[in-house]
Amino acid sequence: MKQRFKTPLDCTISDIGIGPAAVPIARVAERLNSLGPIISPDTSIRKAIDSLGDEGGRIFLSEGVWDFGDANLFIKKPNVHLISTSPGNTIFRRTISSALAALVANDDYIRIEGIQFVDEDATNTAPMVGIRDGAGCVITNCVFKDVGDGVSLSNADWFEVSNCDFISYRKGITSLGNCEQGMIVNNRFRGSSGQPEIDLHASDQRIGIVGNVLDWSNGSIEYTNNDMPSAANLAILNIVDVGNITER
Repeated sequence: MKQRFKTPLDCTISDIGIGPAAVPIARVAERLNSLGPIISPDTSIRKAIDSLGDEGGRIFLSEGVWDFGDANLFIKKPNVHLISTSPGNTIFRRTISSALAALVANDDYIRIEGIQFVDEDATNTAPMVGIRDGAGCVITNCVFKDVGDGVSLSNADWFEVSNCDFISYRKGITSLGNCEQGMIVNNRFRGSSGQPEIDLHASDQRIGIVGNVLDWSNGSIEYTNNDMPSAANLAILNIVDVGNITER
């Protein structure tokens, strides 16, 4: 079984040294560094990932902006966790037109947490994040703002996209197919373009869609009922007009 690494939200007081037994902030930073390196935008994320062992590990990202130009970031190592130390203030910005996702989770148990994704090229339709051929990958507590597609799924099993804000986008979460046993839960979609916020492929099956809040006027879900709830039940499980749910 692959190792699961704790995130800051999993840590106890004794892990991070706060609370009744508080220690100076320098000691807190030292403790975080013991859990994984803390890097700033002047450090290459790719090099930081390369420095991890074969079984992955945590990388903590400071506030600041990382620009993604003509080089897309493929994570091809399991158990890599990219975690913002200041959720929403760690920004991954795509600066050029691209047909590829800016960041691709291309192995198992990769976790992306607390990052804001921004697209400077309004013509882009490529997603900001892709989960490809991996199991147990998690995208959580992220912001997708002024992007083409937010998250794209392909051959992804046991995935989770949760607690994310989608603000001005073409599609929020879309699948290219062959995904199953995943969760799309507690996301907020604002600024619909008229395209589906959640657009699943006909080959996807047994995916939980629960607790999401969609734009009532234009927000929509499109899916095929392969061992999944009916449109009427999806309308109960999410904040969405049942008339905007298309069950293929």
